[in-house]
Amino acid sequence: MRNTIFSIFTIIFFIAALQPIAAQSNLNNEQVIFSEDWESGTIDKAKWATYGSPVPRIVNSFKGYSNVFDNNGDGWHGSGALTVNPIRLPSGEVTISADIYVDFSNLGGCWADARIGLTEESNAKILNEGFSGGYAVYFQLSAVGDACWAAPANKRRKAWLGGGMRDATGKWEGAGSHIIDGSNYVNGWHKLSIVIDASNRVSF
Repeated sequence: MRNTIFSIFTIIFFIAALQPIAAQSNLNNEQVIFSEDWESGTIDKAKWATYGSPVPRIVNSFKGYSNVFDNNGDGWHGSGALTVNPIRLPSGEVTISADIYVDFSNLGGCWADARIGLTEESNAKILNEGFSGGYAVYFQLSAVGDACWAAPANKRRKAWLGGGMRDATGKWEGAGSHIIDGSNYVNGWHKLSIVIDASNRVSF
């Protein structure tokens, strides 16, 4: 992928289930610059701004994990969370990662997404079903059920890996929809990772 520029961003999570998350910088020694494990059992409003209806929540136990972030979306409206304070990314390699679980037991439903990323605006504002601006970079696992009428019939009942980024010229570059089959990654815990290397190249 082309070079892109990252400096100060808000971390975004739009997910089905998540535990735990971390953003780290790999310099001479690994340094954690932001992390969350939800062990308090609540969403800390000093760290996270939530959006959507229903609003995200923490569930006590889910598939072997305790205190799991659930975006709690209803299939029609997006729900998620942004970090309240922008995260300044240091020089060197940076990794953003999260353990995610996409429950795709209902094939008759519509989208069930797990997405991590950085907002394009360093001070993105919460909206009813999202946030201002757009993504600087994101990576997702998206399950597409029978009710997803906009998706081609042969793309339904499957899950897809997707992602993209804004390059240094402002152009969006990504894999597109329904191209990389991710069906083996639903109904189980997996790690999503975005790696930004020292030259600002991105890998997923």
